[in-house]
Amino acid sequence: MKKDCAALVAEIEASLPTIVVTVKDLATGADVFDVKVELDGEPLLEKLDGTAVAVDPGVHKLRVVPSKGEPVEQQLLFVEGQRNRLVDVSIGKKPDEPKPDPKPEPKPEPKPEPKPALPPPATGAPVGAWVLGGVSVVGLGLFVGFGLSGRKDVSDLRAQCNGACDDSVLDAPKRKLLVADLALGVGVVSLGVATYLFLSAPKTASSSTTGLRVDAVPVAGGAVGLVGGRF
Repeated sequence: MKKDCAALVAEIEASLPTIVVTVKDLATGADVFDVKVELDGEPLLEKLDGTAVAVDPGVHKLRVVPSKGEPVEQQLLFVEGQRNRLVDVSIGKKPDEPKPDPKPEPKPEPKPEPKPALPPPATGAPVGAWVLGGVSVVGLGLFVGFGLSGRKDVSDLRAQCNGACDDSVLDAPKRKLLVADLALGVGVVSLGVATYLFLSAPKTASSSTTGLRVDAVPVAGGAVGLVGGRF
């Protein structure tokens, strides 16, 4: 039985895939209608109207030519019996996205200022110990000098007066003996304090280089000692 010609045509048309081409401008995001569409180099559409177009099954090269701008090509596979396949084509370029503001570089944290170095703790015998040591030597020297001189004056006066001297002539020797007693007291106290300071002071290797020098110099009424040293 021969098929009806119209039915055969309808069957063939039903087996042909159909496509719907849409074009969008990337720069504006709007649909574009004023374009030409070619299939394998042959004109397919003069402009877009949203209707489906029948094409042969197989691999084809679709080319969209806009009125402005560069043409765009796509290679597509059309399957037999596939109906109203949507073919989206994009033309143009996306606008450059604004670059995010660069993050400000973190400011370097200020470095803490170095604390001033504390002076090293004092070591060795304090200066006061040397001063008091010198005072004690001077005091003992005055005690010896004035004591000997005063006693000698008393003995000389008594020998001259034969034991009947007036008390007024003994005033000068008595003053020497009084100065001797006071110098002894000052010397003993200074020596005690200086000894305490020497013993309580921290010792260092350099303390051995410290020295005390005592010189005897004459003074009125007798010889006394003076202290000197290197620190």
